[in-house]
Amino acid sequence: GKKLTLRAKDLMVPMHKAAVVKDTDTIKDLIFEVSEKKQGIALVKKGAKIIGVFSDGDLRRQLKKNIDINKVKLASVIAKNFKTIKSNDLVVDAANMMKKFKVYTLVVQEGKSIIGILSMHDILEANVL
Repeated sequence: GKKLTLRAKDLMVPMHKAAVVKDTDTIKDLIFEVSEKKQGIALVKKGAKIIGVFSDGDLRRQLKKNIDINKVKLASVIAKNFKTIKSNDLVVDAANMMKKFKVYTLVVQEGKSIIGILSMHDILEANVL
């Protein structure tokens, strides 16, 4: 029954609990924020606007390049084309979208505002699938 009623906004992590960093922060700043929030992704903002995301996978790819995490600013390494889902979309549709695009997290939008993130982990924990 949950499959037919649960919406993205019901399971998402709201913005105030999500890992959010500034585009001028370094990769080291991001690591602390993501670790503290225990999420595999951070939303990156410029001013008040979310302009990208940076995932665990992005971090691993950057570390392989032997970069200095104290110097590299997020603006130069973030994914600007992130996947979003509308807050009222069904969670089962979110799971299908994740599978299709091979991602584990979607950014949740309500109108033009980003209101949170939804991860496959949240979906599995809710026993929706």
